[in-house]
Amino acid sequence: MNDQKHHIDHMIHLGQIQPGDAKHLESIINGKLYDLSMGAPNITLKFQKSRIINYSDMSAIFSKDDLQKQIGIQMFDENSEKYCNPHSTIISETDHTFSQSLLFVARGSVIQKAGKLEDKTVPEVVFNQGNIVNLDILTGNGKDKIFKNQILYCGESKASLIPFNYNYLVKVLNSKSDVQVKLWKKLSYLFLILKDLK
Repeated sequence: MNDQKHHIDHMIHLGQIQPGDAKHLESIINGKLYDLSMGAPNITLKFQKSRIINYSDMSAIFSKDDLQKQIGIQMFDENSEKYCNPHSTIISETDHTFSQSLLFVARGSVIQKAGKLEDKTVPEVVFNQGNIVNLDILTGNGKDKIFKNQILYCGESKASLIPFNYNYLVKVLNSKSDVQVKLWKKLSYLFLILKDLK
């Protein structure tokens, strides 16, 4: 919709639309953007389970059968999806509530970095819808993370995360070397970006 607003400005510049009509169209678009930001679409957890199994980062590492077993172990309900407001802190240096869970980004985006959100000198990784945060915890048998001192922030708009357990997946990793290789391939780009591994 923001692209449509830009297109309207371009049409005014070319004389293809009157300024009064352009204002009217922009007010409609602004209203739609406001409605979307205030009332996020209702996404059922049943659909989210399917997305974790078939389309998330996890589906590139684990088999569908293994993911179904892990998801089947955990009970999901309407309270499972955790919402965050734009630019809010999800995992901080003092609040580690979600640092020991795998986090599925159900909507929006979140930002991981070892510093303040506004500090543009610190490398950051953006996790979008469908990505899994904290995959590095699987490398330490679920006991230790590789990327420590990382803070997780909500992105530019409202986002939601679904935390879930990984006990069964750790057993799969310990028994299947090909799955370990897939996990390390998935994590390798994080090493290039998040260089501070203190």
